[in-house]
Amino acid sequence: MTRTLFAAIALALGTSAAAQTPAPAAAPAPAAAPQTRHADLKVMGCEEFLKLSEPERAAVVWYISGDFKEAGRTAARFDLNLAGKAVPEVVQGCTQKPQANLLYTVVSWFKAHTPKPQKKGKKAAAKK
Repeated sequence: MTRTLFAAIALALGTSAAAQTPAPAAAPAPAAAPQTRHADLKVMGCEEFLKLSEPERAAVVWYISGDFKEAGRTAARFDLNLAGKAVPEVVQGCTQKPQANLLYTVVSWFKAHTPKPQKKGKKAAAKK
């Protein structure tokens, strides 16, 4: 009788465990916020620049051209004829000299291709 009682209890436990539905899978963890990537543009070299994606390269070149006064320009004055020309030229220059400083390469390109503004004194002298 004891044996039958244990068999019945084991059978009852076994069937109730099999009848249970598995616990729902845990909800996926929320995606972590993208990691912020920083670059020190004053010391970035051409080799590091060439490892960036195309949109990142364009952003870096245009940021340097508008941010640094050494480029001979300010963010408010922009030659629209240069749009689209600088990035491929800087990439080509960096490919030729991967050890060069990126800031120097970008600034050199913009200095060579941006006309210097005329001073007001020269205009007044030319009119006389």
